[in-house]
This record gives sequence, C-alpha cells and structure tokens, in this order.
Amino acid sequence: MSEDLPSPEQLLNTAFAFRKSQVLLAAVRLGLFPALRKGALELDAIVAELALHGRGVRDFLDALVSLDLPKRDDDGHYYNSPQCATYLDPEQPTYIGGVLEYLHVSYYQTWSGLAVA
Repeated sequence: MSEDLPSPEQLLNTAFAFRKSQVLLAAVRLGLFPALRKGALELDAIVAELALHGRGVRDFLDALVSLDLPKRDDDGHYYNSPQCATYLDPEQPTYIGGVLEYLHVSYYQTWSGLAVA
C-alpha cells in the first residue's frame, strides 16, 4: 500500500469489533467468571467446571486474556481480573452480566439487520 494513503486501521478495527463483544458475551453466558470466583483454575478444570468440550477452549480463553478480561499466570492458570471479579460475578452487588446477556439476546440479532432496515 502506498505511504501517502490513509491507514484503514480504524475501519478494520470497527468492522471486527463484533468479535470482541461475542467473546465476552459467550464467556458470560457460559458462566466463566463465576467459575473463577474462588481463584485461578487450569484449563482442564475450567473445561470440567463448565462442562465444555475441550477443543477450542484454550483459544477461547486466550482470546479473553487478549482482551484483558480474565488473566493467565505463568503456570497457565486463568483467574478473574479485578474488573471481571467486580462486575461479572453474579454474587456481587455490582454485577452487570444480566445486562450483557440481555444485549446478546435482544440487540445483537436486531443490529445485524440494520442494512435491511
């Protein structure tokens, strides 16, 4: 690409932003953050706790880590960030996961039809 052309980075970041929201919404729907409430868990423990098929779980968790949601320590254990512990644990009075689930169910499909509307 020529150096005198503007960068498409903002356009591409905006176009791909749905992936970030879907990863977060899936984690909320699967109950990941409450599962990490008691502390760090290794991959196999998360698979067992959430009754997930093991294939793809590491990639899914690492996508969340790349978004700075849960964290992963040097031993490969995943744990809640302070933000997730505060807002995505249903036992906390500050829980907003219900709003996120509502957005997924009520808004995601609607917005996907914007061009048709």
